[in-house]
Amino acid sequence: WYFIGRILQGAGEAPVWALAPALLSIQYAESKGKVIGIYNASIHVGLTLGPILGILLGQTLTGNQPFIFYALACLSGALMILFLIKNIKSEGLSKQPTLHFRSILSLLTTGRSLITLIGIALYGAGYGMFLTTIPAFLIRFKGFNQLWVSLFFTLFYVAISISQLITGGFSDKFGRKFFMTFGLIIAAIGCATFPGLSQPWISIVLTISGLGLGVFYLSSMAHLNEIVPNSLKGTITGAYYLFWGIGFFFGPILIGKLSESNHSGLGYQLFGSMLMIESLALVFGITNQKTSTGTSPFN
Repeated sequence: WYFIGRILQGAGEAPVWALAPALLSIQYAESKGKVIGIYNASIHVGLTLGPILGILLGQTLTGNQPFIFYALACLSGALMILFLIKNIKSEGLSKQPTLHFRSILSLLTTGRSLITLIGIALYGAGYGMFLTTIPAFLIRFKGFNQLWVSLFFTLFYVAISISQLITGGFSDKFGRKFFMTFGLIIAAIGCATFPGLSQPWISIVLTISGLGLGVFYLSSMAHLNEIVPNSLKGTITGAYYLFWGIGFFFGPILIGKLSESNHSGLGYQLFGSMLMIESLALVFGITNQKTSTGTSPFN
């Protein structure tokens, strides 16, 4: 029953992950980057505070009571969405033409969409590595103790949250392309160089690398929502998390295999090279979009 409950939880999360950014990009068309950034930052604030709340609840709740508390929290969120969020479809999206699989496939395989989605898969791989293989590498080859690992996770989530808040408004003004490219470049440098460093430089470099991943995450999400009509925003956001999930699942496995047998971190250096190649593909393969007045470094 535990696994069935976990499956149901994941099935419930999927529509929220896919449709919330699409809804925000429609409701706040002129400032979608800023609003989606606040939304994503709130997720990571929850991820940061959740374990603390779990410790506090663990002192008073026993057995399955913490899970019941979580279920009630999810129910309250569902009720808030049901009664407080306006249904966009009722304002005209229902009149959009019916979508076919062939048209959706064509959308996902066009040049600028595909280049961005490949970058998103790499972002998913990087995010997964930060949660799994990088901490294992730091413990095994860099002598990290529990305190250092806890600090690593805290800095990572803080970096992701800050990047969401900062990037959104600037990308609305100056366009997505520069921030997508810049985010991947600094993430690439961090992933490729940290295996050869020692503390405190490891923590500093990985925090900056996490910041880069967050910058790419937000700007790429806003970019995809700008290149499709309103009727396809849910579809493209769903594709975003599909590619993210593919990278999140397979990336840590492949990179971890390359790095587990030697302390040089060959897998992370190769991954950094892949991020750098993707950044070049973005420079030459996509055009810049912005939703307000500003001058972008990449036009």
